Amino acid sequence: MYPTFENVLFRNHDWFFNSGRYPVSDRNYRGTKGAGTIVHGGSVWRYVTVENAISAGIFPGYRSLVEYCRFENLYDSIDGSGIQRNGANSEYSTTRYTWIINAPALNGMRWNSACSGTQADAHNVVSAGNGRGFRLKGDHHEAYHLLAYDNTSQDISLPSYKYCGPDRWGPAEPGNANSKFHNSMAENSLECNTPNCTDSSREDNPILDPVFLDSSGIWFGRAYDENHKHPYSNVMFDLADAWSRNRAKSNQRLIEEFGENPWENDQIQNYDFRPKKGSALIDGGVVIPGINDGQDLDYNHPPLYPGQNRKYIGAAPDIGAYEYGDSVYWIPGYRYPHPSVPIPSNGTVDLPMEYGLAWNYSYKRDYSNVTAVVNVTGPGVNRTETFQYPNNVLFETFEPGGTYNWSVSVDGVNGGNWTFTVDDEGYPLNDRSVDTTATVTLPKYPINNLIVSNNRLAFLRFDIPSSINSSYKIDLNLVPEKIVTLNGGIVLYKYDYKGWNESFGNNNIGLVDKSLLTPIDTISSLVADSLLSLDLSAFIDSSGEYSFALGIINVGDSVSFYSTEKLLTDMSNI
Repeated sequence: MYPTFENVLFRNHDWFFNSGRYPVSDRNYRGTKGAGTIVHGGSVWRYVTVENAISAGIFPGYRSLVEYCRFENLYDSIDGSGIQRNGANSEYSTTRYTWIINAPALNGMRWNSACSGTQADAHNVVSAGNGRGFRLKGDHHEAYHLLAYDNTSQDISLPSYKYCGPDRWGPAEPGNANSKFHNSMAENSLECNTPNCTDSSREDNPILDPVFLDSSGIWFGRAYDENHKHPYSNVMFDLADAWSRNRAKSNQRLIEEFGENPWENDQIQNYDFRPKKGSALIDGGVVIPGINDGQDLDYNHPPLYPGQNRKYIGAAPDIGAYEYGDSVYWIPGYRYPHPSVPIPSNGTVDLPMEYGLAWNYSYKRDYSNVTAVVNVTGPGVNRTETFQYPNNVLFETFEPGGTYNWSVSVDGVNGGNWTFTVDDEGYPLNDRSVDTTATVTLPKYPINNLIVSNNRLAFLRFDIPSSINSSYKIDLNLVPEKIVTLNGGIVLYKYDYKGWNESFGNNNIGLVDKSLLTPIDTISSLVADSLLSLDLSAFIDSSGEYSFALGIINVGDSVSFYSTEKLLTDMSNI
């Protein structure tokens, strides 16, 4: 009864395929359900890592709490999962603050039986690079702030099948009709029978309607294409620097798929699942009491400590497993006797100029009055800060191209020296080609070019960090894709509407005033696939938001430029 697994590392175990050997907590009960004498002693799995093994993840037992656990590189090929719960084990369970990554033949997390269970809670969980993501069968569940991508199939599934009512006995009935589902991301597959996915007021009841999904705080990449086909929106457009399935592949596999290894000189994996600055995920969610509003409410399990489920930053909660700008970046898994898991990973290159460094604390039975001292040195930065647990994010603005060293000590124990190099280029927060005669919402979508033609302008929105001062020369780099006709040249405008974006809402670029244009330069000739650099130093005199637009001079001219999305659609950055 009441078994606890705390700060346990399972690694390199079970060398035989199809053995199905899990770390297991089982029979944590007394009595029988039929006699009405059953008593459960719920299990706890906390700070557990299962990695680099030909096994599945864990079978956590009845009414279990799984929190701050990490399952990665699990290569068994059984009908199993990173976290496997059958119908009875699902009931009154909790899974929170957990990563399940790179289990290519397994489910990430599954609640499953012929007659599946009820009343399970899951929030702030990442499932990436698995055979399937979240398979959440049953009903009366609560699932919030899930992130699923790079899975072979079924990123998130809350289906209607395999449910026989709350007593798990009797004829089949629709499952998940009473489940709650919000603030979550599914990249290419969403199966959802909850009321939060479908608009019952519409006769066609479209499950893939992105506007209705957005009202529930649900981001579904495939929904942004009306035909629900490739190329649908990729999570990498919106996440800071997340783990990538492609980067986890062998050199031989990458050469077979792409003709070369796009990351031959930089195959470092990062684990930054926060929304990227300017992302539509930011403030795109809904408030869930006790999950993201700072209240300490008991769901199936109480918070581990006061304030564990943190209050959102900004106007509303973010979509996904993490909150942009939060001073806590939860890092799951085994905690070493020293600080570990630097975010960004040691040796990272091309880090954004504005970044929040994060790390994992060393293991303590009691985190009361535990402090961390962080030291960061490099061009323009010589900083030492002290943090009180659980705070673990140091926000800083770095100089372009600079290499920095940093370290963390917890209660006097140092985690070693880490390094990263900052990118010397900044990319648009948003770039979009827009028909200025139409007033229509334009959500972010992987279009790899910016068309400039009759009534069509290309808009680019930048945020200039405070580390860029008047001593820098600032160039706008453009690469023409195709020059259909160019008789009169291209005008570069400064665009003076602040805060436009590609989110659903009044500031969407398809809805805002697009007449606030001041011409600042003219481009008379272009060569396809040749870099063009325009000096903008005279028009950027301080840090902050700046927008520009490209338009034609002569009616009938038509030119396209490559967009930022081309970095991803060409597989060069994922």
